[in-house]
Amino acid sequence: MEPIPLRVIEDSQQQWQEMAREELNQVIESSKALARVVLLRHQGENTTNYLLTTWGGDMNG
Repeated sequence: MEPIPLRVIEDSQQQWQEMAREELNQVIESSKALARVVLLRHQGENTTNYLLTTWGGDMNG
């Protein structure tokens, strides 16, 4: 199993919604790590948020 990918992004607080949209539209390959993490550091603030995206599998039976 591969390590979980981690991206650290310096951004303004308004960009987190755009980043969440991008993550939701990216495919997670089941042959690789089944999760991704993005750390969002907000410029000019002492705030860090994270976005954890995981693979849910195919529930179509």
